Amino acid sequence: MEKISTKTLVIIAVIVVVILIVAFGLTSWMGTKQASQTPPQTASSTAPAEDQAEASVRDVVTTFGSQLQKVSLLAPNAASTMEEFYGPYVSSDLLAKWEADPSNAPGRQTSSPWPNNIQVTDVSKSGDNYIVRGQIVFMTSNEVEHGGVAGLQDVTMTVSTASGTPVITDYTAGQMSSGGAS
Repeated sequence: MEKISTKTLVIIAVIVVVILIVAFGLTSWMGTKQASQTPPQTASSTAPAEDQAEASVRDVVTTFGSQLQKVSLLAPNAASTMEEFYGPYVSSDLLAKWEADPSNAPGRQTSSPWPNNIQVTDVSKSGDNYIVRGQIVFMTSNEVEHGGVAGLQDVTMTVSTASGTPVITDYTAGQMSSGGAS
C-alpha cells in the first residue's frame, strides 16, 4: 500500500472543511431567506380559520344557487325534488317549511325565466352564523345566447356553522326586478 503524504492529507482536510462550511453557510442562508419571506403573524390567529369558514359559507350559498333551476315549484313532486337538490345545503327545518308550502320556496316558477345562480354580494359574521346577501340571477334563452340577465332578485340568507358544516337556516327573497346587460 502506498503511503499518503502529510501534504495530501492536509489538502483533503482543508477541502472537507471548506465543503462543510459552504454547506452549513448555504443551509443557514436559505433558512434565513425563507424566514424573511414568511409573512408576519397577525394579532388574530383565528383569521385564517375565519377566512376558510367564510369561503365555505360562500361556497354553500353559490352551490345552492346553482340548484335553484332544478326545482320546479309547480311540479307535483316539488317536495321530493327540494329534498334531493336543496337537502345538502339547507337545514331540515327550512326544508320542511318549503316542502309544506312550495309557493314560498325558491326555485323555478315558470319555464322562463329561470333562476340561474346566486351572486354573493356581502357576507358578515354574527356569532355562529353568517348573514349572506346576494342576488338570484334569472336567465332566459335570449340572455344565454346574447348575454345579460333577465332579472335579479335580492336575497338574504342566514348560514349556521355551529355544526361545523355550513347550512342555510333562513332565507328571505325580495321582488324580482328586470335585468339588463351585464
